[in-house]
Amino acid sequence: MNPNQPNDLYARLLQMADPDYRRFASSLLPGVTDLLGVRLPKLREIAKEIASGTWQEYLTQTRQSCFEEKMVYGMVIGLIPCSKEERLRWIENFVPQIDNWSVCDSFCFGLRPSQAEKMLLWERLPSYFSSDKEYGVRFAAVLSLRHYADSLFVEQAFERLLSVRHTGYYARMGTAWAWSTFLIEFPDQTKGQLLRITDPYVLRTALRKTLESKRPDPTLRNWVIEQQAILANRPIPKDASTGPYSIK
Repeated sequence: MNPNQPNDLYARLLQMADPDYRRFASSLLPGVTDLLGVRLPKLREIAKEIASGTWQEYLTQTRQSCFEEKMVYGMVIGLIPCSKEERLRWIENFVPQIDNWSVCDSFCFGLRPSQAEKMLLWERLPSYFSSDKEYGVRFAAVLSLRHYADSLFVEQAFERLLSVRHTGYYARMGTAWAWSTFLIEFPDQTKGQLLRITDPYVLRTALRKTLESKRPDPTLRNWVIEQQAILANRPIPKDASTGPYSIK
């Protein structure tokens, strides 16, 4: 069976499908109707196999007729040995095909860009932050929290996150997740920027996601809970780390 051939790959995926896992995964992916039910480790094995072989043929000829085929396609792009310019072309070709949060986030986390690739991709990201496509925006946000949460990019990242205007649920959730990540990594720099967010939902979600994480220290946790109290127009607890608003 040749995974580079669309029919062969689909047949292989069907053999690996687990109905119980399909039911579980479907509950996390509302609106996704083309899910077969193949677990991620098996998809990664297929992607590695393709990336170590004739991946050019695969990326050129394969179809993306189901959820798992999209996942594998994105994984292969992150694994192939190629120039930074060629990888960027494959990334830009693939992003418009993303139609759910799982493929988007897996793709972003699966990329392993060199510093040169990061710089090249960073130059292209503004158009995704301002995109009218929900998953284009989420791609930019999740890629930023994964690969650009460092001192070299943080100031520019703030302005790009502030430029997001898309009202789609998954775009806003991705943006809030990115804000939460930057707040945890760079609390002093990020606190003031959060007050510039014009979307109340994004701000509240960023604060909530920060408290859901185990990473914030007590000082940051207290500050976040104080901001939540202000937004909710309720008294600020004297000691948020042990008070009724704390999240253990």
